[in-house]
Amino acid sequence: MAVPATRYRPSARAFPETMPPIEYGASHQVRRVQKLGWISFRGSGFRLPKAFAGYPVGIVPTTLDGIWNVIFASRPIAQLDMRAGTVKTVTYVSEHL
Repeated sequence: MAVPATRYRPSARAFPETMPPIEYGASHQVRRVQKLGWISFRGSGFRLPKAFAGYPVGIVPTTLDGIWNVIFASRPIAQLDMRAGTVKTVTYVSEHL
């Protein structure tokens, strides 16, 4: 029944003041996510979560014709379906939580 302040310990991990720039490989087509979450790709607009606004994302083809993966840093965040003009966000649970 101790109060939280008695349990607090500073983290041993350092927290950087600024994040390193996000870089993508030559096979990625890079787009910057606009303020409301929109990106433009091959003449179509797609909406991604607003949390990615201002950041670059990489877009790479999948083995399925017309389906593209959207990557943030090294994590998949969405799939673009160019045939239907839709976007499907990817959900996953990190093993590090």
